[in-house]
Amino acid sequence: LEQASLRPKAVQRSLLASILEDNAGTVFGKEHGFSSIRNVEDYRARVPIRDYEDFRPYVQQVIAGDKRVLTRESPFMLATTSGTTGGPKLIPITTRFKRDLADTSRAWLSSVYDEYPSAFEGYCFMPVSPAIEGKTEGGIPFGSMTGLTYQTAPWLFRRSYAVPYEVMLLENYDLRYTVLMRFAMSKDVTLALTANPSTWLRLAEIGINYSAFIIEGIRTGTLGPELESVFKISHRDQAILDSLTKHLAPDPSRASYLSRVLELHGALLPMHVWPNLRVLGCWLGGSAGLQARRLREFFGQDIALRDPGFRASEAT
Repeated sequence: LEQASLRPKAVQRSLLASILEDNAGTVFGKEHGFSSIRNVEDYRARVPIRDYEDFRPYVQQVIAGDKRVLTRESPFMLATTSGTTGGPKLIPITTRFKRDLADTSRAWLSSVYDEYPSAFEGYCFMPVSPAIEGKTEGGIPFGSMTGLTYQTAPWLFRRSYAVPYEVMLLENYDLRYTVLMRFAMSKDVTLALTANPSTWLRLAEIGINYSAFIIEGIRTGTLGPELESVFKISHRDQAILDSLTKHLAPDPSRASYLSRVLELHGALLPMHVWPNLRVLGCWLGGSAGLQARRLREFFGQDIALRDPGFRASEAT
């Protein structure tokens, strides 16, 4: 990636040529004459800029089971993203895109490791949405790109996850965030990553509002005392909670440490719960930057803030 960044124009042209060649035989490729496009100017003339609604008919063909519509390679899932107008957007995801996504994750992690190697000495806390949320009538799974990123990260990185993936599947958001913090606060987290800074602010509030609840769960090796009295739990969520208990064991030493933090500071703030946390990853620019400015109130003045880059369901 670093070598390619020194010659971006040549790399981009090569990538465009590869995409056109691979997909010339698709419905979209034939309609737009991919096989006769020779340069960027040709591409701009043949393939006008358009919004999602112009692509929706093609995506509907994909959902219906048609092959080689937008890509030569059949998508193995559809990424969900909310639309500002019209119905929800579904983005076809191919194995090539999944591989490229994993490459970008490795590049980001590598750059972080070069500057903050101690961030990889403990656990990683990475809240995401479910990779698979359901299936279309044609049987194609659909779900979140963040969940897919979680599952495609390098194995050496995945093995340090502080929270089991099943927690991300809980449908009740308040319950999910509380259980996320129950698991994460039982670990020595040194690296934390999620796209939206508002997620970190909400998780920090969970630690403040449910401090005693979380400590008791860690002390007893449970998810927390009488969850059903605090949260509305569906049968599906209850089944997930039951399966999560296999990951738990009493940890009175950690609970004692957190009790001292609570007594000293009045709340379980991330900066005190995870004193070895080195890097917090999330968006720092644009409108997200307004929320990111509040992060040091909860995570400390010395935390390194790193932007994970432009990430959307359509592209990274």
